[in-house]
Amino acid sequence: MILWQDREVRFDIEPEEVKERPGEEFLAIFNPVEDTKGNNGMRGILKISNLRVVWITPRTNSLNLSIGLKSVVDVKKKNTQSKLRGVITALHLTAKGPSTRYEFIFTCVEPKNPEGTSNVRDSRLFDTIEKILFAYRTSMFYREVNLRTVLFEKETFKLLDHERVYQEIPGVWNLSADQGNLGSFIFTTVRIIWYAENNRMHNVSMPWCQMEVVKISPSKFGVAFVIKSSSSSGKYTLGFRIDPEEKMREIAKQAAQLFKAHIASPEFGVRERKVRQTNLSEGTFDEDIEITKSAFDPRKIYGSGEETEETEFIEDLGLLFQKLPDGVTLEDLWEFRN
Repeated sequence: MILWQDREVRFDIEPEEVKERPGEEFLAIFNPVEDTKGNNGMRGILKISNLRVVWITPRTNSLNLSIGLKSVVDVKKKNTQSKLRGVITALHLTAKGPSTRYEFIFTCVEPKNPEGTSNVRDSRLFDTIEKILFAYRTSMFYREVNLRTVLFEKETFKLLDHERVYQEIPGVWNLSADQGNLGSFIFTTVRIIWYAENNRMHNVSMPWCQMEVVKISPSKFGVAFVIKSSSSSGKYTLGFRIDPEEKMREIAKQAAQLFKAHIASPEFGVRERKVRQTNLSEGTFDEDIEITKSAFDPRKIYGSGEETEETEFIEDLGLLFQKLPDGVTLEDLWEFRN
């Protein structure tokens, strides 16, 4: 199962894509939350997992969002205009796609004119996502293939938090170079590591969750133990040889069994306690939004890289507007937002 949840921004996702994948856990749920930039005035539910931020609205699947934590560039508080709360401090989240950046604004919605209205829930949302994002960014070895990195302190292998070693296997030839390179395997609860005997900085660390193939295969060096990583982690192909061949086949079988077990229940390394779900009564809100199907691409609403200060005069309306991005018309915006 390809790991896309933490590294992609997806729009209009189906309910199946909202569900937790193996190893994913929703750590915080805020309800109701307004997607102020894309769907101003509409209540939804914001969920934050160990891999992504998801915003869903029960009224229609066509507006659901999934924002991978790896794609998040910046998180900050800013004042913004909400149809449901007026001028309010909201969560501004910037994320990057393959060729552009997106800006999302999320506002914790409170009842209309409540007594003692405060920004406590807004602050809690901001603090929660910052904590989970920090835990995600400081646990990359659980999810990323790493080459030539510091794995040892003096002569001792540095374990990650909650990582355990299954076994260490010397006499492993890495076949990436023409002449081969002799080293050792370390199988752990998180990853397979290979390092060279003569230079421990010549190494590779590959998490189980990023493996796609673990098998015995022919090579120009003869029969080899082959590991391939997924497309989301660079599509690496690594070949190894262990003598005698019977021993190599036995180790490859052990690795395949561990791979199967860890794919079924992967460890992504984000260890944060669940936040108690925050809900407010739905009976005291104003929401007057009509949803219409449109072929308009929502990426143009959330895009932040194409913003401009240039203006243009709209003769039909007799108004001066900030110039819209290419391909976006006033009709598109009206249809999408109203």
